Amino acid sequence: GSSLFGGGRGGGGGGGAFGGACGGASATGRFQRAIVTHPELKTTFHLAIVTVKNNPQSEMYTRLGVITKDTVIEVNVSDLGLVDAAGKCVSSRYAQVTNDPANDGCINAVLLL
Repeated sequence: GSSLFGGGRGGGGGGGAFGGACGGASATGRFQRAIVTHPELKTTFHLAIVTVKNNPQSEMYTRLGVITKDTVIEVNVSDLGLVDAAGKCVSSRYAQVTNDPANDGCINAVLLL
């Protein structure tokens, strides 16, 4: 069954049921992927969300993994083949959410370079 403290929808730990209750979206509950735009390449990718790094609405939202507008999330970019200055493959990058996921039903974000 589904418990109050996560795991119910989509598996994974922490966050869980708080996504809908707080008016946002939970990284581990409702959404597993985000539509991320690369600002220099002007291309869009559907990337997996790794974790919530910072939610400016509340420190508690950051800890719970709630995603609202302007939240900084970590996304998995290993499929894109990005490399850093040393030539090593980059596995994850930060992206900032540009929409309100509670209203739109999806997460749109811009990759932070």
